[in-house]
Amino acid sequence: MILPRSLTLGLLLFPAGFTAELPAVEPPAAATAEPKAGDPAQPDRQTSRKRQANVTISKETTYLLGPLRADGYVDYAAALNEGCSRGVTPENNAAVLLWQAVDPRPIPEESRDRFFKELGAPNLAKEGGQFISYDSFVRARDAKEPPADNDSSDDSQPDREMDRALAASWSKKDCPLVAAWLEANEKSLRLVVEATRRPRYYCPVILKDGDPLLMVGLPLVEASRGAARALAARAMLRVQEGKPQDAWEDLLACHRLARLLGQGPNLVDALVAMSVDGWACSGDRGLMHFGKLRAEQLRAMHEQYRRLGPLPGVAGKLRAERFMYLDAVCLIAREGPERVQLLTDAPEKKKPSIKQTLGRWVANAAIDWDEVLRIGNGHFDRLDIAASKPPGKERSQLLDDLLRDIRISQGRIREPKGILSELLGGDSPRAIASRRMGAIFAGLLLPAIDAVFRAEDRSATQMQLTDVSFALAAYRADRGQYPRRLAELHPKYLAEMPKDLFTDAEFRYRREGTGYLLYSLGPNGEDEGGRSRHDDVPPDQEPDYDADDIAVRVPAAGGRKSP
Repeated sequence: MILPRSLTLGLLLFPAGFTAELPAVEPPAAATAEPKAGDPAQPDRQTSRKRQANVTISKETTYLLGPLRADGYVDYAAALNEGCSRGVTPENNAAVLLWQAVDPRPIPEESRDRFFKELGAPNLAKEGGQFISYDSFVRARDAKEPPADNDSSDDSQPDREMDRALAASWSKKDCPLVAAWLEANEKSLRLVVEATRRPRYYCPVILKDGDPLLMVGLPLVEASRGAARALAARAMLRVQEGKPQDAWEDLLACHRLARLLGQGPNLVDALVAMSVDGWACSGDRGLMHFGKLRAEQLRAMHEQYRRLGPLPGVAGKLRAERFMYLDAVCLIAREGPERVQLLTDAPEKKKPSIKQTLGRWVANAAIDWDEVLRIGNGHFDRLDIAASKPPGKERSQLLDDLLRDIRISQGRIREPKGILSELLGGDSPRAIASRRMGAIFAGLLLPAIDAVFRAEDRSATQMQLTDVSFALAAYRADRGQYPRRLAELHPKYLAEMPKDLFTDAEFRYRREGTGYLLYSLGPNGEDEGGRSRHDDVPPDQEPDYDADDIAVRVPAAGGRKSP
């Protein structure tokens, strides 16, 4: 985001010295039906609604015409639930089983019954959860076994063990803490694996009265992410134990879980799905190298991997992000600037102050909320166009142009002379204030979509590299070593050589010892030898090190030799 979340709208738009108390603005009358095209009564109904609510229900402003809340505003949470739940049943919904595997208590107590009723599953909160996150497991162990006064135990050991368990095959002696954690979660992981065999994933959005859509929590996403890490780590343990097929079943479950989580409507769902699939891809490569698999086994696994298909795309998440923006604007229009603390980190006050009450009146008089909604829709329309383009210069340019325009509009907020210039140009104070409010909301609520697209491109590239890794492993199983050149994989191991999506050329490859380095040139299109900013930065290149190759090293850096 371009402006910090702690920035409040009131500081920029409203004077600080209000002392008189005025009554709250009346809410709009409840609407009884969704607006229908061609209804002769509709223009009057919309005019009335605007006069009461300061918001017009239309495609240009609220984007949706329904469903409507009891107070006449669009119910964006209900719209999201309606779209995401189509075709979902308790029998095909992976979330039903996942909630049996993890702790449901993070769902607010007052919302649980409603949540599980919508989900079509019993409320299991009284039973407690089964899955224990790694951090919780470590804290519980430390609470039971506090270090002695002369104990110089290493606080970083749990993190090092987990990194080790995800990087390559390992034994219980190598990572005893991770092994104990997996044993404690054995029952819940069986449920998670079973859940991943279902085709759909849907968790209803349930909000407290008055909360905007952007306040929705995602406890199942976070818990599922922890379960995926456990599956990936257990797969590497099973490789060391000589159980490659069991390891593959864990990795397949991890891949399937990523695609299920990716069905969620939000950008966070997409990012977590990429993270989960990244662990699975890393595990795939560890299994291929250390698992002592025959070529026939590798080809069968390769085919199963390909049948998984891609992760759900980021472009499909922009609809929910648009809803969050519009819902937040409607919240402020409906209840006044005192509700802005829900969009920032400021603490919530239970009762509006005198200044806040007057600020609500000033806001409703000074701001054309329809214009603020139209500004947001314009930004999201441009994001939709950019999202429809493949990775490359055209999409990057569209995103750069949008970000530039947002920065320019935000820059005007900080220029008092700009207001005078706009007034002299004939703009009304209300129009000027509305544009500024639109710029503020864009800074607060528009997603950092350029970064999300970069993450999606990197994730897609990792999947391509893993696809090639399967072919490299099958070649090695047949011939005892990896090929000298990627071209040797065609056509027996790869019917078609994949292209680097950033350069439309073949990936770079070279053998290294008993393994190999395979990499994409990344977004900058420059060959940096497989290095990225995630590697250790050379001391002589800080802080300007910006290498961005996307690389696969087999065996992974820090991994152990093949058993």
